[in-house]
Amino acid sequence: MSMYRELLNATDFSLGILVLGLSYSMIMVFSMNIAFIVEHEHHLTAVYSGYCALISGLAMFFGGLWSKKQINKPIYQKLQLSIRSQFIILAIMLSTALLFHQLYIMMAFVFLIHFWLGFSYNTYFTYSLTSRPHYAATASGLASGGSYVIFSIASYVVVNLIDIKDQLTLGLAYLVLLVCVRLTLIVVRQALQKAPTVA
Repeated sequence: MSMYRELLNATDFSLGILVLGLSYSMIMVFSMNIAFIVEHEHHLTAVYSGYCALISGLAMFFGGLWSKKQINKPIYQKLQLSIRSQFIILAIMLSTALLFHQLYIMMAFVFLIHFWLGFSYNTYFTYSLTSRPHYAATASGLASGGSYVIFSIASYVVVNLIDIKDQLTLGLAYLVLLVCVRLTLIVVRQALQKAPTVA
């Protein structure tokens, strides 16, 4: 029990679980609504829903690969880059939502956002494991299980608050979750600066 207590009392780790969960909630919100958007709003077949899910998965995959390429850079610098990039993409996504209604345009924004989500998720998950190597197995279980609980709750709340049916409402759902991540990172930054592994 002492190792669990030590991990959960570490601010950078415990808040990291929140960051991971909120980040993955954005993926889950998309997955829960893309079939409705494709089939009911764009009147396309379920095959296109599969294509959209594939695009989302590829975006996360490439984001994770890019994270590995940047492994030696300071973690908060990488997280800041990811958050800022997502805010810029979201701003364009929301501002053009009433001008364009094509599925491929929405999916272009989704790909870019999910790329950075894969980047930030892989970055923080790797940090959670490597920052305390003597508890790596336990940290992995806590980070994974804890983030699953967070994203289950967060995605449920968001889809019940926002009727997601198009690019605009999907962007608003992303925005709510991204703001929550940003606010959490403000607190996480102080903990990361105290960690010896962070430059």
